[in-house]
Amino acid sequence: MAFVAKPGLKNVLLYYLPAVCNAVLIIYLAWTASQPVALRQQQGFQTFALFYAMGGAVVAVSAITAFVQISSQQSGRRLLILALLNAIIPTVLLLILLQVL
Repeated sequence: MAFVAKPGLKNVLLYYLPAVCNAVLIIYLAWTASQPVALRQQQGFQTFALFYAMGGAVVAVSAITAFVQISSQQSGRRLLILALLNAIIPTVLLLILLQVL
């Protein structure tokens, strides 16, 4: 028996959870940038690995969701925009992180 998600649960998992993950990454980036330089350099690889793993998952889920929504011509322009933003934000944050470290 296949798992069939309710529309509300599907929206939470595919659109809003990646947005929450992006918010957590922004908060973590701000916290990392406020640390002393020596501590930032010490935690550099750990921070990069976290951003790469979490951001990669968010980009994958959001890009696939946006592609499926466009190809099936589903309504919901706001959700499509949210999915596209969720796919772009982690990439921008990773670029900022590389400048901070």
